[in-house]
Amino acid sequence: MLCKVTFDSLETLITCSAVSSHVFVSCHYYNLNRLYKNFAMSEGKGSLYPLFKSQEIANLVWSYATLNVEAPEMIDIIADYTVTICSGDKQYDESSISRFFKRQELANLSWSLAVLQQYPPDLVALTYKGLLGSGGIEGVERLNRLYDDGGMQTQQIMTLFYVQMALDMEAPQLGLSLPNGFPDAWVETSSLFSNNDSTSSSLLEINSSRLQINIGKTLEKIGFEHVQEHIIGAEDIFSIHNHEIDTSSFPADFLSIDIANLEQKIGIEVDGPAHFINVLDDDSESSLLPRHLDKIDDGGGRSFKTKSNKVAWSFLNDGRRSVNGPTALKHRLLCHLGWCIVHCPFWEWQGLRGDVDAEEEYVKELLEEVIG
Repeated sequence: MLCKVTFDSLETLITCSAVSSHVFVSCHYYNLNRLYKNFAMSEGKGSLYPLFKSQEIANLVWSYATLNVEAPEMIDIIADYTVTICSGDKQYDESSISRFFKRQELANLSWSLAVLQQYPPDLVALTYKGLLGSGGIEGVERLNRLYDDGGMQTQQIMTLFYVQMALDMEAPQLGLSLPNGFPDAWVETSSLFSNNDSTSSSLLEINSSRLQINIGKTLEKIGFEHVQEHIIGAEDIFSIHNHEIDTSSFPADFLSIDIANLEQKIGIEVDGPAHFINVLDDDSESSLLPRHLDKIDDGGGRSFKTKSNKVAWSFLNDGRRSVNGPTALKHRLLCHLGWCIVHCPFWEWQGLRGDVDAEEEYVKELLEEVIG
């Protein structure tokens, strides 16, 4: 039965925000073996041809990124395969990339690489070439003809903002940047980032939950000054790293912090169920999902380590849940901006069962991790 597991199996599981570690291991090794064999077969034929659909490639990497599971060996194989297929007998260009990939697949692939913090130079450059083209604004119409559409969609634009931020801070040696005129010339509509735009991204959450409000009230009781839903604009970020780019058309709302002390740059992220993948089989010792055991508090849900006098967050799989990729990426980006971020998993707060004294003690201990 395991030999029938396909690329789409992981996507089906993740749609339900759940995964079996045993099934995941089976999917991983089946797909890795398939990649090895088919890439070798393709190379041996002299003239390469796609043995995988572009959607299969994009969805497979997206699945690993959503689960927040590193797979460097697999990513390297995919990078070599993708670049080879898109190149053919010559250097790849927008035309050859568009014959294999759709825009959304390239956006998903670039986002997944950023989440996994794996940046194969040739593959990242290929996704940028396919999404942004060459020649700046003059090449946009050619891209639209190649993809037979009116431009990039909002989700794809936002994806590139997050990817670019990650590249600026984690892989500046690649020398990739957003072109002048972005995103206006590349987008389907000029009203993309108007004040009335209700489009949201996976890393921008500006709705306060009851859980978050209750935690905020408890923080007020102990005298911790803070604001709810602090917003960080893309203009503030990219004006630092891309001095030659006009950021006036960039989105005003880019990243949000649930609870923030602006003076000390301390952020508290209240993580509800949507931030986690449910592990269906409790196999804590051999789970493929990331676990960090350097320090565990009595609550059993957190692990901490200090680097460069900053408190970083490492997530612990408690046998039932593991943090997902978007949450991990957002945390990294905020830390790169100089924020000290601590997380409050929903089950820890619910476990206090409304005990006021226990809630106050809990938030004090939470803050001690960054204030000392």
